[in-house]
Amino acid sequence: IILEPDNSLWDGSKIGLSIVATANVLQANGFSPPDFIAPSVSGAAKLANHFDAMAGSAPASLSFLTEIAYHRYGGMSAGQFNDLTTRANLHGLDTSMLEHIGSGHVDLHEDLKKGNVSAWQQFTLAYPTSDNGAQYFIIGNPTGASPTVSYGDRTRYLRQYFKYIRSGAVRFDAVSNAVSFDAVAFRNTDGGQVVVVKATAGGSFSIDGLQAGTYSIQYTTSAETATDLADVTITSGGRLDTAIPAAGVLTVFARPGGQVSAPVATATPAPTATPISSSVAIMLSVGTGQAALGDTVSISIDLDQLPTGLTGFDMDIEIVDPAIAIITGVNFHTNFPLISENLKADGSSVRIIGVDLGDPGMIGPGATNVNLATLRVRGLVEGVTNIRVLSLNKMDDDDGNAITALLSSGSIQVLNSPPAVNAGLDAVVALGDVFVGTGSINDPGDSAWTGTVDYGDGTVVTLNTILGTAFSLSHTYQNAGLYVVTVSISDDNGDFGTDTLQVDVTKVYPVLPGLTDPARDLNGDGLAEDINGNGRLDFDDIVKLFQNINSQAVTDNSSDFDFNGNGFVDMDDIVQLFMMLVSKFG
Repeated sequence: IILEPDNSLWDGSKIGLSIVATANVLQANGFSPPDFIAPSVSGAAKLANHFDAMAGSAPASLSFLTEIAYHRYGGMSAGQFNDLTTRANLHGLDTSMLEHIGSGHVDLHEDLKKGNVSAWQQFTLAYPTSDNGAQYFIIGNPTGASPTVSYGDRTRYLRQYFKYIRSGAVRFDAVSNAVSFDAVAFRNTDGGQVVVVKATAGGSFSIDGLQAGTYSIQYTTSAETATDLADVTITSGGRLDTAIPAAGVLTVFARPGGQVSAPVATATPAPTATPISSSVAIMLSVGTGQAALGDTVSISIDLDQLPTGLTGFDMDIEIVDPAIAIITGVNFHTNFPLISENLKADGSSVRIIGVDLGDPGMIGPGATNVNLATLRVRGLVEGVTNIRVLSLNKMDDDDGNAITALLSSGSIQVLNSPPAVNAGLDAVVALGDVFVGTGSINDPGDSAWTGTVDYGDGTVVTLNTILGTAFSLSHTYQNAGLYVVTVSISDDNGDFGTDTLQVDVTKVYPVLPGLTDPARDLNGDGLAEDINGNGRLDFDDIVKLFQNINSQAVTDNSSDFDFNGNGFVDMDDIVQLFMMLVSKFG
């Protein structure tokens, strides 16, 4: 009906009414039943409002809808994924991410697992422009006699999903207990299983629970594309052991019929128009990292090899979505005594220049795994964004020849941090008085919380006094004692934090006539043996109780002085108190 309605005057109501009107015309002309996708908003933040308005104003539109579609500009939060999948499940609809220039396998992987998408794409198939993630293939020399077609860098990784997860495949759950590896699993229509593992670092791992058969294994990293490993045959439920040498994507896929066939042909990007100064392809890679909200992580900029050495470089690096993370600074490797950085004020990009002085320089021919610099990147909000070399302005070898490198983008994943809760100060209150307290929440990136309070006496209530990042506590205890109050706060991502404080509830005994200090309970039995309040039981306590036995202070608080336990105060209570004193002397 319309693409990115949030960039126009169209709202969800117009979309819903237009779907119904268009469907009626199509059905009247023999197109039945027509299928529609909507609302195709530019960013997921607009999805819920447009969809709900569409469904509310034109409920009949839902009968023609097959997919809830969205574009990924602005990234995806946990709450937005929840908005998407909740509505899809409620109405029995598929989901699809149908446009995002710059998306790579990290976004695809997240959309599959969290958005349960059935369709996904960047922007277009091929185009004669720079490798900006808008197209899967780059057309070189488009008007010349010998045009070329090469993979975009992101396409090398996306291929590990697209090639082996076929149309009609059904995703089933895959769980990882390793921080560096996360998997998605599918069953193709021929029954064969496919497991795609997103690796943020190299390493070995095992996959359990696969059905019996022969499986092929292939991976792509910044330095290798579609590298095949040896096939593995397992029995039902057996374990498949494998490894990937560096961050990237590894795919395990069942051979049809369990037969071992010839290895799949590898695919590598076609050479760019500018010749590389050596016969070996050089990879310029941006690293990956994870950071909690507000924290800073180091992202390395590396060259895998330098057959003819390096005298210097000049490049621009950008954060694709600076709303998620920003660059705060650069640490250059000591190989470059002459350096320059020009950081954009909003932290979205930086130009870095490094020169290896000297003859010969510190980085000579044959150097490998060369670190150029390390970015300091701070996470702002939960999400994932790519970090890429926007332009390689210049890079020369030891002979002054230009070096052209393949570019590999990195990424940063900003993780939600649980709320830090301060329950407040410990308190002492008199029995019968109301305990009141105040606490606070520190949770960058979140602004809405829910909570509970366990007052330690069996009372657990919803904390409905949260105002901004502060909350208040209020409770009346029925008995004296020391109570631990536990405050639990959850954010809208489901993460929670807790904190405790102690409330000492003390009983305050009366001051008898002629005395200045309140009576005191010396042994915790709830009776005020220390009548004069001097901290000990002595003969004066006997005298003072005898003198005040009929005073209002005693009769109104008879349970405090009922030493014989008969329910009221009488002369025998004086006798009992005397016997307590005598017993102290044996």
